[in-house]
Amino acid sequence: MTAPLLELQDAAVVYTVGRTPFRKRRLQALAPTSLRIAPGESIGIVGESGCGKSSLARVVTALVAPTAGRVLWRGRDLASLDREGRRAFRRSVQIIFQNPLSSLNPRMSVGELVAEPLAVLRPDVRPADRPTRVAAWLDRVGLTAALAGRYPAELSGGQAQRVAIARAMICEPELLVCDEAVSALDVSIRAQVLNLLASLRAELGVALLFISHDLAVIRYVSTRIRVMYLGRLMEEAPADRLFASAQHPYTRALLSAVPIPDPVAERQRQPILLNPELPSPFDPPSGCVFRTRCPIARPNCILQVPNVAPAPDGAAGHVVACHYAGQPVPAGTPLAQPSPEPARRSG
Repeated sequence: MTAPLLELQDAAVVYTVGRTPFRKRRLQALAPTSLRIAPGESIGIVGESGCGKSSLARVVTALVAPTAGRVLWRGRDLASLDREGRRAFRRSVQIIFQNPLSSLNPRMSVGELVAEPLAVLRPDVRPADRPTRVAAWLDRVGLTAALAGRYPAELSGGQAQRVAIARAMICEPELLVCDEAVSALDVSIRAQVLNLLASLRAELGVALLFISHDLAVIRYVSTRIRVMYLGRLMEEAPADRLFASAQHPYTRALLSAVPIPDPVAERQRQPILLNPELPSPFDPPSGCVFRTRCPIARPNCILQVPNVAPAPDGAAGHVVACHYAGQPVPAGTPLAQPSPEPARRSG
């Protein structure tokens, strides 16, 4: 087995929310989770808003330290890295954010923005050589060197995101984290940016961690997909396997909501309906966190947290966290009602 570039070992993230000591509340944005990212691999993370996708991205990029667990880069714990080790990690792991115009400094020109990582992370590159590298990367992402003198406000959304990609790639990282990197773009520009990322992965061997709520986008760029809900892993499988044989009712509900380009088939199909009332992340349901919306929830889902285990289909690399994985999920059924909470003992 290839040694992973990055590995999460039971990493968790808990935020404390509130302005005063008497009103502070704990919010577990990411339950203890493990993840391995191999060189050149493309992993898609999908789920509704609030499922922990961005918290996972921040842990992977060391923008947030895990509350529990460890993050290993090439076998070394990030918490033990010295200053030079941290700089090497920053060179190797870069992130692209959702809104390019808000992630680029409006007071810096495009040339300055793309060259800045070289000044901070690559002191071995001489200042005189930076403009040449900037021009080369602008050309590589589909822009011209003439844009180097412009400012972010003078760019379109697609151009600004290409600048963000050039800025992230100029230090030649080994892992690129894309946090909703195309959700702010229109459909045609989105396809161009996805093709650009796919070509960079093919040519340079850079690994991708691609976060999105759009399953069509995730399927296009990912070799492996992880489905999350309320900070927990629900299902993970190779991309083709997940779309062909999803085992978790939440994954099946997400897949049933993906539009079909055939109008006749789209009108005839019946999606899986879920209870629209989302549980509070401050007070998640006991047992299985998905049970209050699950169409096949049963009484033991209230008390027992499902373990992440190999899927019933036995496919390699396919795991699922569900007591009743693989069982039929009725389509077009009435919305699931929240399961009653177990009686609490008084005193």
